[in-house]
Amino acid sequence: MKRRNTKAAISTLTGHANGTPGTEGVFFGPGHKTFGRITAAALILALFFPELTMAKTIEAPSDCLNKCNDQFIALSKIDEFTSIRSIEQAFGPPSREATAKRLSITVYSGVYAELLIVVDPKLKKRLAYAVVAKLLDSKVAKYIPMPLLWQGESTLADISMRQAIELCSGNVDLVDLKQSVGWTPACEFGGSGRYKPHSFLLYMNGADCDKSLDDSPFLIERLQCKSLAGALPAAASFVLLDPNDSGRHFATVLERVSDFILLGIWKR
Repeated sequence: MKRRNTKAAISTLTGHANGTPGTEGVFFGPGHKTFGRITAAALILALFFPELTMAKTIEAPSDCLNKCNDQFIALSKIDEFTSIRSIEQAFGPPSREATAKRLSITVYSGVYAELLIVVDPKLKKRLAYAVVAKLLDSKVAKYIPMPLLWQGESTLADISMRQAIELCSGNVDLVDLKQSVGWTPACEFGGSGRYKPHSFLLYMNGADCDKSLDDSPFLIERLQCKSLAGALPAAASFVLLDPNDSGRHFATVLERVSDFILLGIWKR
């Protein structure tokens, strides 16, 4: 995990000494009677819970301009509470929508990626996000941030078989042999109080491993691979928004999303 910038985290919470906005939009400076108390609280939060005090900021590649840049920023900042309005400012209106009794999905199509939002229509609750490289083209992975990862990795380009073997555990059993891709088992990433289960869609046959997609299910952490350095980056990522739902929903929601992405099927 990347080292956090404590000074930046404190500034985010308190406002700078020269009178920049604090968290509530109030201007605090050294002479303000609450400045010392807030600074002390910010120090504690920044030192012991850095993931809660500042969001990761990543920059788009230099050739990611205009709409690409807008969408890169939107994906890097998206969380459970991001408004649909702000998403549509970057992506435009939905390109596709599918509704079923238990789950509905809305797709926003970008320059290089599609953003999928999965909702429980009965509870009107967002269940998951997925980001998918168009045409499952891993060559554009560097343009696609992964929502809510809160880890050193930032874009799909940062995840390959190497990271999956090191950071994930469990069976690979959701695969598409025709397209030579498979989803990793649930991998939990995050900071204190922010862990969420993620899964990544990988071209698993490209690392010369002792198991292939034809051998699924197999435990990903036990794979022995000869050419991890040459493994292709992820083509998609999936995150369940409420970790408390993981036991009940993760496999079900991921399977529905996978069918929609890979087969164009939305099970009712």
